[in-house]
Amino acid sequence: MKTVVAALAVCGLVLSALPDVALDAANAAAEEVAAQDAPMSREQRIQVQQGLAALGFDPGPADGLFGPKTRAAIWDWQNAKGLEATGFLTRKEAEALGAMGQAAEAYDEDSDPQVVEPNDLESGESAPEPSGSRNRVLYFPQCSGLDELPPEEPGCWQAISNHQECDLFLPRSNFGYRKYQVMWSGVCRHNAAHGRGSLKYDSEIGDEGGETLSLSGTIVTGKMQGDWVGNFRTSDGLEGTIQGHFVDGEANGHWVYWGRLPDGEEFTRGGPYVDGVAHGRWVQRIQHLDGTEVTTEHSYVDGVEHGRRVQRFRYPDGDEDTLYFECHHGECEEQ
Repeated sequence: MKTVVAALAVCGLVLSALPDVALDAANAAAEEVAAQDAPMSREQRIQVQQGLAALGFDPGPADGLFGPKTRAAIWDWQNAKGLEATGFLTRKEAEALGAMGQAAEAYDEDSDPQVVEPNDLESGESAPEPSGSRNRVLYFPQCSGLDELPPEEPGCWQAISNHQECDLFLPRSNFGYRKYQVMWSGVCRHNAAHGRGSLKYDSEIGDEGGETLSLSGTIVTGKMQGDWVGNFRTSDGLEGTIQGHFVDGEANGHWVYWGRLPDGEEFTRGGPYVDGVAHGRWVQRIQHLDGTEVTTEHSYVDGVEHGRRVQRFRYPDGDEDTLYFECHHGECEEQ
């Protein structure tokens, strides 16, 4: 990789002095350096870089040249998606990022007739929910009225209450949020939330009651992307903060939770998600009011606890104790 970077740096210094024919030859040589990528045109490479940027992975300037910063962004995206992280793109990966780049291409919100401003979030008044017709750009069913998702559907579209004809994509892993009232502080583009803003999920206004989740981050054509932070609160007194990363509307990469239980005890919890479900090693710590600290390390496979669980106790008097469990597909037995 250092050899590749050095070669590209030398090319960059010489290019300004070369005639057009030599420039074309140098560009062709740069393409050969990236031979591990699937074949892409310069325009497709730019779209890939725009897609990475929209997803929260900084590739540097969208110039069609895959330097070390773009390679690092590709590696991070592949790693967050649970793909083989190489820094080079297969045809399928390039197509996915290119499509995201096209969707996120810069536009003038002031002149775009499809951009709709939200109603005042503080007013407490909500605009009528969408009529139930399918989204005019993104073709998935509406979440309302669905008891379960059809097997072929990766998700559905949740109506945003304070916008006219504006939806948010809910992937299968978040399907439970379809019964929440959703508020969006940003704008809508082509019937989908778009840009930077805050989301508020509130079931206290709905038919279940008892939970509010507020998050701030970026949405690209209805799907949450990049880094998000927020807080949660339940009617029984549980409250806390969350921080993590989204790719195409689903949690991916490392997430961290901090919370305070109704009795005043505090906990932290952190670990990786892959496509919206816990996958990998998670660690949780609970600080009890009597000073006892409990640390639990456990592993998940596709959202189900599987493998060894280790639970360590540290007591106020300095004593320590450790328990071991073996878990198989969610069923755990002490060893």
